[in-house]
Amino acid sequence: VEANEIFARMPRALAEGLAKEGVAFLRWPGAPDLYRLVAAWCTSDAAVARVLACAERVARAHARM
Repeated sequence: VEANEIFARMPRALAEGLAKEGVAFLRWPGAPDLYRLVAAWCTSDAAVARVLACAERVARAHARM
């Protein structure tokens, strides 16, 4: 299955960290921990991998706090 949109639940601190790193997404109305991430169909695998690596880095940093 291929998709260019995902809804993800994440802690607020992770969402704030991703936003500070330049990852663009929207908080879904009515759900404080639900976020919508959308990519263009032409987004490269490398670009997706960079966002995932950023999420891992931010999550690790917040886990140490």
